[in-house]
Amino acid sequence: MRRFNLQILFILLLLSTTFTSCIANNPITYSRTIEVTITDENYSPNSWTVPSGEMIIIDVQNNGSSDHNWSLIGWPVSTPFDKDDLEKIVFQAHVKPAESKQFSFTSPNGPGEYEIVSIIDNRIEDGFLGKLIVIHEDEIFSQPSE
Repeated sequence: MRRFNLQILFILLLLSTTFTSCIANNPITYSRTIEVTITDENYSPNSWTVPSGEMIIIDVQNNGSSDHNWSLIGWPVSTPFDKDDLEKIVFQAHVKPAESKQFSFTSPNGPGEYEIVSIIDNRIEDGFLGKLIVIHEDEIFSQPSE
């Protein structure tokens, strides 16, 4: 019986050490990579979830026949998108046809949903939209990993 208790104690100690090690090696502050393929009609995917205030790497592939961009808008914009709305752009990635590029930006500090638009040729009016969902650091562990 005593040997059985020692075995259980050893297993519990091993599991707690492993669990603590996993938490220590998985800090909340980390970079996230997202991917987007742009065609002449839309973004694919058109929604991304990232942690707030973190460095985000974005891989952009333009499969369209014209220049496109992935513009993160920090505040609501008007339609048609005009020069007064330009100051609302938080980050912008521009790619030429058949081009693939990697960019980085810091995600907004405030959790919420932010619009992604293509402002070239005022594509926002055509429904050329995406959504960046920014979550607070304490929500990260409840989200599925990407």
